[in-house]
Amino acid sequence: MSRGALEYLSASDWNLVASKSKKVIFEKDQILIREGSAAKTIYLLRTGKVRVERNNGGGRAVLVTLGPGSIFGEMAFIEDALASATVVADGKVEVDALEVLDLKQMFKAFPPGSAKS
Repeated sequence: MSRGALEYLSASDWNLVASKSKKVIFEKDQILIREGSAAKTIYLLRTGKVRVERNNGGGRAVLVTLGPGSIFGEMAFIEDALASATVVADGKVEVDALEVLDLKQMFKAFPPGSAKS
């Protein structure tokens, strides 16, 4: 699991998060996150690329393409909001998936930075 944007977590925090994640593979054009949906999973991209899209009038606009090491789905979790964009596999991708419910329970039991490294 790549640390990416989670660099602020201690080694113990990171081990706890990594222990709860699951490896998942998505095929080309499969949707990982749908715009307007509730945050259920945070993803860390291991291999491949995903594109982040938003509704644009009658079509879709690609905002950015993300590669290995990228994290997505975390903003809806952090903001306790609906997903602001759709994330689509741009070919075969492998991710580490962490369920938001598991993450909330971990952070409640072990607030980030509370564990010794």
